[in-house]
Parts: sequence; C-alpha cells; structure tokens
Amino acid sequence: MSSLKTRISHFAGRRVPVLSLILVALAGAIVGVLASGLITVASTALSGEGGAFHNNSGKFTIVDNGLAVAANTLKDSAASALACGGTPLNVYSNVTAGQWMDVLTFTTSASHSHVVRITARSDSASALGGMLTSVTTGTWTCTELTVVTVYVGLLTTSITPPLTMYESVT
Repeated sequence: MSSLKTRISHFAGRRVPVLSLILVALAGAIVGVLASGLITVASTALSGEGGAFHNNSGKFTIVDNGLAVAANTLKDSAASALACGGTPLNVYSNVTAGQWMDVLTFTTSASHSHVVRITARSDSASALGGMLTSVTTGTWTCTELTVVTVYVGLLTTSITPPLTMYESVT
C-alpha cells in the first residue's frame, strides 16, 4: 500500500509539468489547424501542343513525338550538313538540361537536298504567340529511306499553353 501512496504522491509532484506539456500540445494543435486554413491549394490544368503546321515538299512525313524535359545538355548539330543514307540519325538544337524540348521525327525516301525550318511558339497573347525558338538546319542530302529525329530545345523551363510547332521542309 505504501508503494501506491508513493506513486500517487510522485505523480502529484509532477502535475504542473504534465499540465504544461498538455497545454503546449493543445496550443500547437490549434495553431496547426488555423494555419492549414490559410494554405490554398490550386490545381493547374496543363495542355500540350495546340496544333502543328507542316509545310513540306511532299517528300517528308513529319511526326511530333511530344514534349520532354532534357536530362542532359547536348551539343548543337542542327546547322551542320547531313548526309542521309538509311541509318537513323539524331539532330540536336538548343537542348539544355532541365529545359523543355520537343522531339520531331522526319522520314523521307526522296533522293534530294532539303533544309528544315522549325519554329516553336507559345502563349496565345498575340496572333502568332510568343517565340520560344527557331531552328534552321544545314542541308540534308538524302539518298534513300531515312529517319531523322530532331530534338529541339525550347529554351525555357515554363511553357504557357498553347504550344505550337511549325515545321517547313524545302
């Protein structure tokens, strides 16, 4: 019985610190609930490309493979002349790690020389939208069925929709 009395008196001696702990916990919980009411969460609906304009000599099939964030900075090779001869080729322009890029695939079986022009525009604030980037390739001299994948860096980490890609092959 004396053991029980000792424990009760020991607990009674700690009453103030225990009450202080409970009071601090309650105050923290109340402040947390009030703060959570001040935080606003908004969702943003993102959309991809608004459309694409493909103007070519009829010798190319152009496929837009969509957007991606570049993992690496790549050496620009778009302005270089390109000999197309059946092997799939990659061309890079303005690709910087952490920025958006668009991936386009050009397929041709024509034995001709071509120059490809690609323009990326975003935002609908003006009639054409704001210019993100413009790329003019070197001359592509193709002799047989060729697939060229062009990685176009958009020079931004934030795109205001809609994004429109314009490709022209002459």
